[in-house]
Amino acid sequence: MRLRLALAGCVVMGCALAGRSFAWASGRRKRLLERTLDALKMLRMQIVHFLEPLEEALRRSEFPLFVQTAGQLPACRGALEAWKQVMDRETRRGGAADSLRRRELDALERLFERLGESGRAAQDDAIRACAALIEEALSEARVQSEQADRLYTSMGLLLGLAIAVLLI
Repeated sequence: MRLRLALAGCVVMGCALAGRSFAWASGRRKRLLERTLDALKMLRMQIVHFLEPLEEALRRSEFPLFVQTAGQLPACRGALEAWKQVMDRETRRGGAADSLRRRELDALERLFERLGESGRAAQDDAIRACAALIEEALSEARVQSEQADRLYTSMGLLLGLAIAVLLI
């Protein structure tokens, strides 16, 4: 009987942890949007205030997608082309940007259309507009992440308890 109780306890814990794992995965979009927003703030500071060239400003943002875009810039005709090359690779399943939705991707694409192609004020406006859209998406992603966290954790625990009852 003790063995069955220990096994039931392990099953309950395992299922609860599996639920937490699903919840963590569902929060991936939220974490990516938070990092994107931070990178946009850094990019704005580098371009507008420090007057850094685009390639250097992208590298200093320390955001992997922007750093990869900076690496593509010398071989491309512009920032948009470099961004599209990075996104072609990173939006595939398992890529760094696979959790971004079309709305966020479109906002970032509009940003990269204007980066390096216009004056400082226009680039500042483009970064601000993109950041506003990302903030809006982030608030939506936070709500979804909280809901998924509660749902998956509870479901994992309940499933574990159901299996434990069957074992005992």
